[in-house]
Amino acid sequence: MTYNNPIIPGFNPDPSICRVENDYYLVTSTFQYFPGVPIYHSQDLVNWEHIGNVLDRPELVPGLDKTLINGGIWAPTLRYHDGVFYMVTTMVFVDKAYNDFQRWKNFFVTATSPKGPWSDPIFFDYPGYDTSLFIFDKDHAYVQGSFYHRIRKEISQSKIDLRTGHVTEPRRIWSGTGEKAPEAPHVLYKDGWYYLVIAEGGTEAGHRVAMARAKSIDAPEDEWEACPVNPILSHHDLPDELVQCTGHADFFQDTVGNWWIVFLASRVYDGERFPIGRETFLAPVDWSGEWPFVQRPIKAFAPKEYHGPNIAAALGTSKNLCKFGSRVHGWGIEWLWLRIPDMQKYQLTDLTDIDGVYHGCKISGSTANLASEMQSSSLVGIRQCHIRCRVTVDLELDTNADYAALVAYLDPLHHASVGVADNHILFSGERIPLPKESWIKLAIKADERNYNFMYSFGGSQDWHNIGTVDTRELSTGFTGVIFGIHVQGIGKSAHFKNFMYEIL
Repeated sequence: MTYNNPIIPGFNPDPSICRVENDYYLVTSTFQYFPGVPIYHSQDLVNWEHIGNVLDRPELVPGLDKTLINGGIWAPTLRYHDGVFYMVTTMVFVDKAYNDFQRWKNFFVTATSPKGPWSDPIFFDYPGYDTSLFIFDKDHAYVQGSFYHRIRKEISQSKIDLRTGHVTEPRRIWSGTGEKAPEAPHVLYKDGWYYLVIAEGGTEAGHRVAMARAKSIDAPEDEWEACPVNPILSHHDLPDELVQCTGHADFFQDTVGNWWIVFLASRVYDGERFPIGRETFLAPVDWSGEWPFVQRPIKAFAPKEYHGPNIAAALGTSKNLCKFGSRVHGWGIEWLWLRIPDMQKYQLTDLTDIDGVYHGCKISGSTANLASEMQSSSLVGIRQCHIRCRVTVDLELDTNADYAALVAYLDPLHHASVGVADNHILFSGERIPLPKESWIKLAIKADERNYNFMYSFGGSQDWHNIGTVDTRELSTGFTGVIFGIHVQGIGKSAHFKNFMYEIL
């Protein structure tokens, strides 16, 4: 089978997958962004569709508006049992002390359809993160989690009542192979054995997949047998490969019995540039013996025209033109906001009667700006999914906004933008007077090394470069670059239209 890799490009880390008959469903982490936890669907492992977001109502993510950089929703696990989908995850408050168990808020939601609606959250006590379920029946399961490694390195397990969230006292079942940060535990059953899959080494270059097994899921720690050839997967010893940071895996079987692994990895250029962040990759698994074997190295390969499900969902009827939403569904499921947005600040405009989609929006600002670490600035964006691409948008110049811009945004400390304020085009320290035009086109052109920020006027395709940012400056943390539009100024607004995403 020929498939694309990454299968889910762009900021899509910590994948978890389950198969229901002929359908595959996959979820990934979203951290501080809303809506949370995108869910993707495929029937062939090649073509993936973004069909919804699990945490699509503010009441499903209580506390998200209080999270800081790299906090928020971590590491969802998706499971299915007897007609019900279960998604379990952790809300993380990184400002709290390592030994403060209020740092972690673990919960799960359920649905009978992966498109939702999903239930209100059921919270349960666990002193850590990366929780997952191994389900025995509709009421009872085992929950595995990662005790915070800065306190002690430990994968723990409890019994959980799926009706109430009540859990037993967690007990350690494995501590990994000795590498730092044992985390991301998933349990699967095969041929009379319970296999425990974990990540180790941190989510940077040392990331890896390790495994242990036992005859009983209730086995004490000393009965969990480590795989003799751990790690199952890692590129820590292959520094020249483009694909790096391989880890946080989930195993599954396809419809004909073949085994596969999904995992996160980053495409790292020049050993230090990875602005797209951590993406979801796929690899075949040879499990003809007692332990799984994954052929290395893992390669990235996809045809140029492969958009991936997030960009594909945004594309309108015209080539490269993205829709902001539709008459029927409102804002598209592929768009992301920081924390909990005030949706009254995001008005869809420029409805196309032919297809019922909106190609414009009017955004109102607030006191928050792009550097605000706690407040939610007026920003909406879409994932960067290709290292060579260009995004453009039209901005109406008859605006009262303090600042209206096109942004390459990673987090409050790492972002760059080109925009308009006070009758000037602004980029960093550059200020260029605006001519007497109705609209301006803003653009960001990306490649392996740079983001180039540009503008043009009217219908002209004569682009002017106003500045460049090294992609190294937007290569850090747990997320990836979002191409977004932003407005600053309380009571102020700006009108954008014709957002385009072009693969170069």
